[in-house]
Amino acid sequence: LMAMFGILLMSTTPPPDKYQYGKRTAVTLTIEDDTLVTVSPRNLTFTYATLAIDSNVTVVANVSNSIVGDRFVLHVTADSSNRQLTWGSNITAVNDSVVATKTKLFEFVYNGTGFYQVAESGVD
Repeated sequence: LMAMFGILLMSTTPPPDKYQYGKRTAVTLTIEDDTLVTVSPRNLTFTYATLAIDSNVTVVANVSNSIVGDRFVLHVTADSSNRQLTWGSNITAVNDSVVATKTKLFEFVYNGTGFYQVAESGVD
C-alpha cells in the first residue's frame, strides 16, 4: 500500500562515515615546545578541541586530509593570567587574547588552502 502511494520511509540510523575516518570525537590539545599548539582535524575525525593555556601560544593547523568545508571549534581556557593567541600556518584569523580564568570559543572552516576563522565567542 505504501509503495502504491509513493510514501518514503526515513531511516533513523545515521549513514556510515563517507570517508571512513571513524567517529568524530572531542580532543584535548597540548602545548608543544612551550608555545606551539598543532591542530590536526584530519578530515573531521574531531570537530571540537579543548585547550588550556598557561602561556602565550601560537596555534597552527595540519591540513593533510582536510577537505573544503571541514569545520572545527577550538575551546580555549586561560589560567590565572591573561594569555595571547597567535595564529600560525594554515590558520587565518586576527591574533587574540583570553582573559585570566576565562574561556573563548573559536570556529574555523577549511577553504582548500587553510582554516579561516568564522566565529568567536566569549563563554564566561
